[in-house]
Amino acid sequence: MKRRLIITIALSLLLGVLVIVFRQNWINELILVPLSFLLWIGELLYRSFDQQILWISLIILLVIISWTSLKIRRTNLRPSRAAGELHPHRIERWSKRLNDLHRGTYMQWRLAQHISNLVLDALAYQAGLTRKQIEERISQGTIDLPEEIQAYLLAARGFETSNAMSRRMLITSVPQPLDLPPEEIAEFIESYLGMS
Repeated sequence: MKRRLIITIALSLLLGVLVIVFRQNWINELILVPLSFLLWIGELLYRSFDQQILWISLIILLVIISWTSLKIRRTNLRPSRAAGELHPHRIERWSKRLNDLHRGTYMQWRLAQHISNLVLDALAYQAGLTRKQIEERISQGTIDLPEEIQAYLLAARGFETSNAMSRRMLITSVPQPLDLPPEEIAEFIESYLGMS
């Protein structure tokens, strides 16, 4: 790639030198004469304006350009989030998830996924295992958990079949694993971790 670029530049320079040597009149007519004519017209225009007005207008133009560029930069800069603002943001997200429960089975399942992540983290921390090991123990039923919590975690992790999910829409009177109130799971996490 680098070698090809060097060859291209060398050939362009060689071609330019050949054109300058053999077609000097052509370069004068197409490039130099129009360029010098434009410079001459520019000089006439520059001399025809009052110099004081010209410089004042240029300064005003520079002030406007600098002001707009500073204003655009200021609006693009986002304020950095302070460390203390991290927790209210999480609280707002959890509040939204809890408020979305009334929107149906899917939102209930999404909340169950987020809650199950917390429960799995708590179980893994307490048992000194990885989350994957905890998930395997839950799916095999070899971990000591209350039956409703285990059913909730299995449903949240996607072990509940699509037929069971569709049955939930038809039969609302039969309690399902995802119907477990979030407060009970929070109480379970607190008691499991030994929190007051």
